[in-house]
Amino acid sequence: MREHGQPTWTVSISEDSALSGALFVRDALALSAPEDPFPLVEPSVPVIGANRVDRAAAEREWVAWLDELLYGQRRSVRDRPVLTAAALELVEPLREWERQRRSGDDGPRYGGLFITEFVNSFEDRLGRPVRPFGLTITVVPVRGRFFWQRGSADLLASRSLLEDPKAFEIEFDPVVRALA
Repeated sequence: MREHGQPTWTVSISEDSALSGALFVRDALALSAPEDPFPLVEPSVPVIGANRVDRAAAEREWVAWLDELLYGQRRSVRDRPVLTAAALELVEPLREWERQRRSGDDGPRYGGLFITEFVNSFEDRLGRPVRPFGLTITVVPVRGRFFWQRGSADLLASRSLLEDPKAFEIEFDPVVRALA
């Protein structure tokens, strides 16, 4: 039972280090695939060692790796030998990129305050409390205002979008409307 004044919903915001690392590898090898919805990573990555890999094989493996990361399809690193070998060579550049990405970062500038305000105003518009829901937002380190709905209550969003309350509300509104 809900106590008066307590929200019936939760939103969690986190990062997925495996997805961030995979996106780094994709950009460092200059891979592309039509099934890949993600823009380039931010901060940008120089192309490293793309001429040392079988690009066709790496791009096929990238699509499978992306499906694994996005939808939890369990596979073995043996299913992606080209990308596994390349990722091992890119460990140190990945660490440097992560340091650069987090330098001067005193924590996320986005947060729950504008989300809380948005949901509360949504309740006012509905004239009732929203139905209970839990929403997961995974921050992806990509350029621009990126938003992708992985499931009904599972979103991927760029930091840039989360730091722009108006832009985020435009994307967030139909999600909350469906859940509320």
